[in-house]
Amino acid sequence: MRCGVCVASFIGLGLTIMSGALLGMYPPIYNHVFENMMKVTPGSYSYGLWHELPIPMFLKIYLFNVTNAQEIMDRKPWDEPIVPKLVEMGPYTFSEAHLKVNEHFEEGTGEKVKFQQVKTWHFMEELSQGSLDDMVTNVDMVALSAADFTRYHSPLLTGILNTFLKATNSKIFQTNSVRDLTFDGYLGPILEAIQNPIFQNLPIPYDRFGWFYPRNNSGEYDGYFQMYTGVDTLDHVGQICEWKNLSTVDPAVYPGQCGQLSGSAGEFFPPKRDKTFVDFFSPDLCRTIRFNYKEEAEVHGISGYRYYLDDELLSNETSLPENSCYNPNPDPTLYLPHGLLNVSTCKFNSPAYVSFPHFYLADEVLVKQFEPGTMVPDPEKHANYLSLMPDTGVPLEVRIRMQINGLVRSLENGQSQIDIYEGLEPLYYPLIWFENLTEVDEEIASLLRILPKLNAGFLWGPIVGLVIGIVILIASVAVQMGLTSRVRGRHGSRKSNSSCQILTVSSPVYPTLDSKPPLKS
Repeated sequence: MRCGVCVASFIGLGLTIMSGALLGMYPPIYNHVFENMMKVTPGSYSYGLWHELPIPMFLKIYLFNVTNAQEIMDRKPWDEPIVPKLVEMGPYTFSEAHLKVNEHFEEGTGEKVKFQQVKTWHFMEELSQGSLDDMVTNVDMVALSAADFTRYHSPLLTGILNTFLKATNSKIFQTNSVRDLTFDGYLGPILEAIQNPIFQNLPIPYDRFGWFYPRNNSGEYDGYFQMYTGVDTLDHVGQICEWKNLSTVDPAVYPGQCGQLSGSAGEFFPPKRDKTFVDFFSPDLCRTIRFNYKEEAEVHGISGYRYYLDDELLSNETSLPENSCYNPNPDPTLYLPHGLLNVSTCKFNSPAYVSFPHFYLADEVLVKQFEPGTMVPDPEKHANYLSLMPDTGVPLEVRIRMQINGLVRSLENGQSQIDIYEGLEPLYYPLIWFENLTEVDEEIASLLRILPKLNAGFLWGPIVGLVIGIVILIASVAVQMGLTSRVRGRHGSRKSNSSCQILTVSSPVYPTLDSKPPLKS
């Protein structure tokens, strides 16, 4: 019995010491493993995810077809304005892949990495509602951009362009295939004419026009990025520090605080997210956009925090004065409604404005520009959000939805004007809206589901072991004390029994009935 108690005591003591040691060693061990996994360094787990994103991504494109375009073009300048009728077409769905190229890790420290990103898209007819050969009629953005450019230059240039537009029979609207409007681009009279030195400063940087031309398979389009790798601290992992070799956005695009570079460069956010906000840098908008926390969410069984873009992103300076630097060259003759972001300086000075799809969260005046029922804002279809796993900062799902609008209005410059726009009131035509969809697949989700369990297991295992060890140790001590007490009791009992026997031997012998009387001598 005593041998078993000694063994139990030894086990309890050993388990207590071992569990206590593991409990003390757990935080640094876990942090070391976690940090090595999250750092974007060659060979790390995060590097593999960052270098070539393995999760499925999709781009859905919707285009607006102006069904009464001919009626609008046939109107007279003195006629009553004609309300445009729009029909949404799509989605035209494309798979999307990201690959980092030309990677240069900072020498010595490796705290930063410079890179380009190649994006590749492939049309997925089975997930689309329509063909790339569908024809769409909407505003001719090439003619509109060229005309708007002359507004701020010599009236002579305006007159020359007006003559050219009439000679080439250019109109407000143009009909093109979805293929040409998206990735292939189309070639028109103006794009051919810009080879002439007189038009070399027009805000048309490419030989063709398409909303995603020439982005497919290009690493040059978005330029060079530089981000923190997390080697110095995970508080900065994945955060942008340079774009196009500048530590701020070009001041000609957005000056002052609006040009500050901050937020995620794309794939990673720092771990330990809280219920406040996360920032994301968008090269398409040339700026950082902020997602504010709204609710908890679950994606593939993983608990996360969901952050939304709200109307602060698209607030005009009347609603939010600090947004004034996002409209650096305001037109004093033009009212910018709430819900529109002027991206002209970001998009080669073309009259382009970004909103949420169908003018979601925007001033109602934008919806009322068109025939009732044309623009139908719907938070389920048009809201922007992302969900993060808070402990790791890994994105679980992303929904980015933006709409590009073109400002069409009459154009007079001194004694010159562009005839095709004569008599038009300012109107923001929705041209295209797109939806970027990303969600972790089951393979990555299964790994992410294990992390909290491993964390809990490594933490609670030593705690349980410590408790069991202490219980065994206490029980062993208690049993040992009990045994000692019993031994002492038995020893005392033996002493008592010996005294009784002596008393019995020493007591006198009393005669019994069977006793014979002693013999007389």
